[in-house]
Amino acid sequence: MRREETSSRRPIVTFVVVAYALSWVWWLPLALGGHVVVTGASPTHLPGLLGPMLAALLVASAVDGRLGLVTLARSMVSWRMVAHGGRWCSARSRLQSRPTP
Repeated sequence: MRREETSSRRPIVTFVVVAYALSWVWWLPLALGGHVVVTGASPTHLPGLLGPMLAALLVASAVDGRLGLVTLARSMVSWRMVAHGGRWCSARSRLQSRPTP
């Protein structure tokens, strides 16, 4: 089975695997080396924190191409107001379900 087929058939599993891989590629050498993260000093944990964001971009691109990236970007900046218990609350984004073929 090709990589593109795997990512388009199971995008959530692909996202989780890629996010963990990208994060731990940075964190594992720090942990095994016994390095401690200190404010304002090197080494830093920040590149590992970007793993889920990069994974979302990679998987969206692999599954839906440019349209997937545009949809992801729009969902990250869209706001909507939701009535909840008689009060209006802003919802940052909503979980969008993909129809299964």
